[in-house]
Amino acid sequence: MEIYFLTDKNMVLQIFYPAASIIFSLFLARVCVKNINAEGSKSALFLSLSALIIFISNLIYSIFPSDLMQSVKLASIVLGITLASTAIFTFSLDYTLRSYWINTLFIFFLAVIPLLTQVVFWLFLTKQDVVSFLVEFNTIYSYSLLVGSIIVLGQINSLFSFKARDIYFWLLLSGPIFAAAVLGLDLMYIKHQWSGALFAVAILFSMVGISTNIFLQAPKAVQLRRDSMLENVSDSWITLDADKKIVDCNQTALALFNATHDDVLERPLPVVLSEFLNLNVKMDDLVDDEIEKSVRINEDTRYFNIRLSPIENWNNTPIGMLVTLRDVSSRKREEIERQRARDEMFVLLNAISNAASQSVDLEEFLSDVIYQIVSPFKTSSIFIYAVEEQGRADSNHRRESEYYLAAHIGLSTDAVKQLQDLPGSTTIFQLLDGKKYLLLEDFRDSQIPNSIQLLNLSSMLIIPLVVQGEGDQKLVGVLFLGRRENPSFPQDDIIRLNILAEQIASLIDSDRRKKLAITLSERKKLMRDVHDSVSQKLYGLVTLTEAAQAGLEAGAALDFEKVLSRIGENARQAVKELRLFLFQMQPSNLDKEGLISVLHHRLAAVEGRADIKVRFLADDPIQISRKKEIALYYIAQESLNNVLRHAHAKAVSVILKQGHKFITLEVSDDGCGFEPGKIKQGGLGLENIKERVKQENGKLKISSMPGKGTIIKVTFEQNKT
Repeated sequence: MEIYFLTDKNMVLQIFYPAASIIFSLFLARVCVKNINAEGSKSALFLSLSALIIFISNLIYSIFPSDLMQSVKLASIVLGITLASTAIFTFSLDYTLRSYWINTLFIFFLAVIPLLTQVVFWLFLTKQDVVSFLVEFNTIYSYSLLVGSIIVLGQINSLFSFKARDIYFWLLLSGPIFAAAVLGLDLMYIKHQWSGALFAVAILFSMVGISTNIFLQAPKAVQLRRDSMLENVSDSWITLDADKKIVDCNQTALALFNATHDDVLERPLPVVLSEFLNLNVKMDDLVDDEIEKSVRINEDTRYFNIRLSPIENWNNTPIGMLVTLRDVSSRKREEIERQRARDEMFVLLNAISNAASQSVDLEEFLSDVIYQIVSPFKTSSIFIYAVEEQGRADSNHRRESEYYLAAHIGLSTDAVKQLQDLPGSTTIFQLLDGKKYLLLEDFRDSQIPNSIQLLNLSSMLIIPLVVQGEGDQKLVGVLFLGRRENPSFPQDDIIRLNILAEQIASLIDSDRRKKLAITLSERKKLMRDVHDSVSQKLYGLVTLTEAAQAGLEAGAALDFEKVLSRIGENARQAVKELRLFLFQMQPSNLDKEGLISVLHHRLAAVEGRADIKVRFLADDPIQISRKKEIALYYIAQESLNNVLRHAHAKAVSVILKQGHKFITLEVSDDGCGFEPGKIKQGGLGLENIKERVKQENGKLKISSMPGKGTIIKVTFEQNKT
């Protein structure tokens, strides 16, 4: 079998024709590369490369004729024709909006024949019968692709008026097979000398046709084909007749039913769509309507928007119905996810508010907060820095903010030591300045402190805890959240965490304002106590001294022993009140030292130095809730204050016992006592004691008689949580 590109009769044509075709092919290839995103440009580029393979091999053979070059030319022509046919076929799919057919598997099958042809050709180059069969088989395959291209292009039915353009493409792209038919080419035996040349000419015309499409790009809407649009639209549509039987539907609807056209045509819609909707409405009563429906399909819940529209004739008489089903599952799932996120945020905000109301101090509140958010946001470690309210002064005597580690989870002991306290000048805080958040994903940055780099995190989100002050923002802390595994924090999580950070900052600021108000209230109370006790005692002492001095000057007879006794008594009482005042000015560290240690310190610092004999008995350790521990402390303190100020006692006893179910505090003295029924409302601080006992649902018993001392006994139900 022989294929000749041109005869040896004219040497000029043998060289000029391939050379000119090569230049033309290169020009078209360049055009395709510059417009690579245009419709059909990739197929045109592929077709140009196919032509280059044919013409370059022919040119080389014309200049250097030999048996080997003849074999190379034959193999190149076979490969070029196959690739050109493939390019024309893919363009026909692209032009008719069937490019979704062209996937990885499709390309693989198109590439198998050319590759196998070349491998077999060179393995059996010396066997003429094998080579002839191979060329014949490749020819049939190539013309099959060309026929397929003509059939695909022949199915064009434009929605818009571009039929002249469609015919133009159809004629140019069908050139290769028409050229072979005119020359009487036998599909089984290629004998004509000019068949290869005319085929190459037809390929050039096809290249012109495909390249023309690149310059005639129309709007996407113009390229829509009626069949493609109706069949492949993402919505499912079904047309019904007056009896509600299915007249027609698209491929999307058939895929939804998992059926063929024959399975559903002429069948009543309620039978086919029994899971979707029940059409009990009469055709005459039908109006445009929309229905939201969820359906279980293949163990998956899908959501549909179903629209019913009447189809009327020229006389406005209903003759059918159009049912459109739009799959809104993605949108619905997003709405459900957003609602779930909103519900989760509501629960978190409510939990944080409850933690703020129940926590005794800031550190306990922040610890509760991080335990609430560690799981929903899939974090490996969380820690919160709180700003010291009184920072240290720098070299210019300006106050620099200091940060202390207020709460943490997921940190090792060494990490906690390294992160314990940081000055405001630390780089990480400087990077955060003025930003709503800072997301770290590259921990190799030298600006990131070494203590944070050693946490071995893949990402870290840092959010400032800011409250709106008077005309300015005030930083009260910084929230750090870290993940050891990817992915990093998505934008939705960052938004939600910023909302939580605002809530946390607001509660921190509220707690500090509350403590400030309590401090100011305590100061006022101390000032009132100083005025009512110490000042009065000193004033009485001065008055008594001045009266004795005036009596001496007047020569009156005085009982000096009695006068000095009263002066000494008033002075001692003033000293007691002053020591009590100084003790109350000192902050009690109940959290770290515990109730027993704080009471022991109080008895030693005040009563012990006021010549009052102290007896303190306590079960150690005392297991009780934080709220009840604080209540017992203030009850004991109020009771001891009464002993110091009013009882004139020589001895006081404090007993703290823990039973199986109850905790008992008993404060007794050997002072002057009183009649409980005659004490006026709010006297002797008893109302404060009663209020605290009532808040904790405890029991209070007061036993006292004039001259017999007083016993105050408080009982709380044991609750260790």
